[in-house]
Amino acid sequence: MPLYTNYLLLLSMTKEPVTITINNDIEKTTTKNNSEKIKTYFTDMNFEVSQKKRAKIAIEYFIQANPTIDLNTYFIDFRLLHGIDLITRQDQTTIAIKNLITFLENKNLAPNTITGYRTDIKQLHDYYHMTLDETDWKQINKMQKHTGKKFHTTSPTKEQIQRILSNATALEKAYFLTILTTGKRPEEILQIDLEDLHLEEKPPRITFKIEDNTTKKRLPYSFVTEECKDAIQTYLTQRPMFISTITNSHLDIKNKEQFLNSPKLFQINGVTIRRHWNKLLKKANLDENTKREIIDKHSKKISIQRYKFNHYSLRHYFRVYLGNRDLAEKLMGHTDIRNLYNTKQEQEIAKDYIIFSKNLYIYSTQNTDEQMKEDLIKKDEQIQRLITSDEMRKNDMQKLELKLNRLTSLMNRLQIEDINNEPYQYDDQFQMYDPISTNPKLSALDKDKKPLNRKLIGRKSSPKR
Repeated sequence: MPLYTNYLLLLSMTKEPVTITINNDIEKTTTKNNSEKIKTYFTDMNFEVSQKKRAKIAIEYFIQANPTIDLNTYFIDFRLLHGIDLITRQDQTTIAIKNLITFLENKNLAPNTITGYRTDIKQLHDYYHMTLDETDWKQINKMQKHTGKKFHTTSPTKEQIQRILSNATALEKAYFLTILTTGKRPEEILQIDLEDLHLEEKPPRITFKIEDNTTKKRLPYSFVTEECKDAIQTYLTQRPMFISTITNSHLDIKNKEQFLNSPKLFQINGVTIRRHWNKLLKKANLDENTKREIIDKHSKKISIQRYKFNHYSLRHYFRVYLGNRDLAEKLMGHTDIRNLYNTKQEQEIAKDYIIFSKNLYIYSTQNTDEQMKEDLIKKDEQIQRLITSDEMRKNDMQKLELKLNRLTSLMNRLQIEDINNEPYQYDDQFQMYDPISTNPKLSALDKDKKPLNRKLIGRKSSPKR
């Protein structure tokens, strides 16, 4: 049986942390939080004070859960490994993170706290390109305990979204419709800069800043509907007034100049926008919630409230109602090697988005299918008119060419002799003249090829009887 399979079996049989040895030459290494790898990590990440404090605690717990790991030799770029070496190191990393979760659960920490520490450790591994497969993370997620009733994200209907956004401001409407029509995460929407908007394109496009991660091939762009585009443009006209109101309010803004000159489209944080969403739910009488009991860090049971609809529900709405599962998964950033859009170019994805995005309209009362049919009919009529006019021009040209050929043939062929057997020809006015006569009144043409003072010549008519 392979080595990594033994690791997984051992982990499933015991709740105690599994001891793993990364380097066979090291029997046991006392690892501290001040290793060179950790110092480099904190220097490059430039955390805020609170984030740095929590990350340090998470790393300390990770070390305690895996006492035999030497962090200086543990962290290695997975891109440099191949075959069985890569598989073995991925399984060792999975076991190390599972050891951490077991260690934290034995300390009776709240599930949200455990999730936060696990996220910090995942970020540390991603920094050193030690990225696990989604299958490994599913195993880790299943291992973590959840107390109380599990909350499931529910997608609202179009009518419910209309009720929720009926009381929304221009900022709120633009923000929530952007989530609904792009399928992106709320934190990704908050990172949009003004220069990322390409609303003049068809369909309107927004670019996103994607981290360099070899396992997550997320698209650096997404599209929005014309309805969402109108909402964003309306908000942009009110954005200066919004910024001015916030700046002149009693709110404590650390750097007002930076706030005024911020390139962000939505100058608001995640906590505030979540609070705005909850208020809209209450006004729409859709603030149904679910209570869950969790155990806090003091081992006390407390109840937390979760709304049936949160603004992540809009992302779920995009996935359900777009009408093309593969297209939705691709635009949302989900990785799947079986996705049909993995090999398609941006132009192809944009064309399909135009077709299926009609299902994402919230306020539009027009029938999009009928509108598309009308547009197609108008285009067909325009094409038919062009074809008809072109055919008419061709027919006219053919008639003129035929007439010209006949006239040319007539002019070159006709030679009329008078009674003196002298040839005569027709001029451009179809009058006969003598081309060889020395008499200028009868023969010469001027520089414009017009007969000069020509004398008309004709056959002698027979005398009247």
